Amino acid sequence: MNARIAISKYSFYPWLIVGWQLALTIGAILLALSENIGAYIAGELLLSISILQWFILEHDFGHAAFFKSKWLNNAFGLLASLFSLLPFFPWKTIHHSHHVWTGWKDLDPTQPQKKINDLSGSLIFIINTCWKLWIPIFSLGFSLITFWNLKRLSALYPRKKLVIQNIFSVVFIVVVFALLIIFFGGFMLKCWLPSFLMYMLIADPLLLSQHTHLDYHHAEGKDVKPIRYQLQPAYTRSVIYPKWMSTYLLYHFDKHGLHHQHPGVPLYKISQLSAPEENTIYWLKWLKIAKQIPAHVLIFQSYNDTGIKL
Repeated sequence: MNARIAISKYSFYPWLIVGWQLALTIGAILLALSENIGAYIAGELLLSISILQWFILEHDFGHAAFFKSKWLNNAFGLLASLFSLLPFFPWKTIHHSHHVWTGWKDLDPTQPQKKINDLSGSLIFIINTCWKLWIPIFSLGFSLITFWNLKRLSALYPRKKLVIQNIFSVVFIVVVFALLIIFFGGFMLKCWLPSFLMYMLIADPLLLSQHTHLDYHHAEGKDVKPIRYQLQPAYTRSVIYPKWMSTYLLYHFDKHGLHHQHPGVPLYKISQLSAPEENTIYWLKWLKIAKQIPAHVLIFQSYNDTGIKL
């Protein structure tokens, strides 16, 4: 089967999903603006889910897989970035490199390049404490280091077009949020901030589950070839969620090994493909084991180092 399934047969799907996402977001904001405490809490919960889903949609926009039009993918990707705080064009470029170099730890720009012995005692204490106490610093910290770091981005991708796109993506978010804070400061504090914190609480374990504590190769300066997409599930992990969560909350974002085999297939089509042989674990089991592992071990070491199977 061609990995890039014809999107034209499902041309109404993208608009249906985006329309629903906009409606959910607006409805959640209206509830969060209510003076009724029950409505406010419901609005905050729905808005945090909506932010998570905007991040998942941004993932697809970055693959240019959601719409047939490159322009639409980019436009909605920039819109989604306002919810996820993930600059769109840096995400798009780095995530493409991630798919090319999955399996090679020192070539994949989304993998930590420091070794566990390079970590300072204070850093180990901070990340271990935050992981143990459910303080959500990991996805946001990773985003700041990886997608907001214009100096690193320019070094990795020095082409003028990419440099301009990356700068624009960062400035776009900064300017829009500055205006929102100036004109709607109360709303941002009361409604947006709590929901974003709840989103990060969800995002940290979800994103850490996909590639941490797996055995990778190390190029160590040698000229190596990318690992074929069909073989990449060995270097990914698909955490199994209840079907309703996978379908309606995560938009099949949890089918991570399958996505690595077919990165050009939009997530609303991915479930129709045959699942590969891959690393899988039920979500509650992963969470239980992962929370017992210090964060610096979970992130900077692998199964080969610890013998802990996740």
